[in-house]
Amino acid sequence: MRKMNHLGMIIPTDSPESDRSGWATVTDDSPLLIRLDNEDDSFAPVATLVAGLAINDRVWVTLATSPDPSVKSRTVVVIGKAQ
Repeated sequence: MRKMNHLGMIIPTDSPESDRSGWATVTDDSPLLIRLDNEDDSFAPVATLVAGLAINDRVWVTLATSPDPSVKSRTVVVIGKAQ
């Protein structure tokens, strides 16, 4: 089953709870490092769809974590920048 969110995008309702989107802050621009809101550590995203990011830019990211609880891995992609 799919539903429309407030942005008019179709999103699956059966996606794992560990897969989500949210805001982050750029903490370094070379190499690119971000810090997810409500987290203390910065890390490098797997990819970015946005060019020209600078320190303190706010970015929208998608986050997917491993469904296996014994594996502590996550994939983060920067998909947008706040204006």
